[in-house]
Amino acid sequence: MSPANPYKAIRFTLAKKYVASTGLPPRCSGTRLWRRYLEKENRIMKEPELIVILLNLVIVLIAYFMIYPKLAGADGNKLAISDIFASGISIIIAGTLFWNSGKEFNALFFKLNWFWFTLFTYAAIEIPLMLWYHKRNNVWESFSS
Repeated sequence: MSPANPYKAIRFTLAKKYVASTGLPPRCSGTRLWRRYLEKENRIMKEPELIVILLNLVIVLIAYFMIYPKLAGADGNKLAISDIFASGISIIIAGTLFWNSGKEFNALFFKLNWFWFTLFTYAAIEIPLMLWYHKRNNVWESFSS
């Protein structure tokens, strides 16, 4: 028996299907649903390498295409200091996710802990962008003066 209002009927049907597929009660708060989802599937820890690589990719892209052109420009010293902060942010976020987790990260031919894997992948992602940015903005000239 569905409600007379068509919008309520759609919500009712979707809620019924959701409860049937997940086994969760229909009146469950969003936070509790999210926590149960993470606990049930353990999604965040299934692919820790992917999480760290995506984190580093997002930080490097935001840094080189939004922050560095406005903040550092062609000044190599400002760029170096800003890059230390960007890599520090990446390490802090990865540390909050994987500190004391005991996870080993697979770096193709060897295994690393979260710190070295974050640093290694950050450098691997950043070096091509750094070379492109330095060539485009003549940053190398600021080091020679």
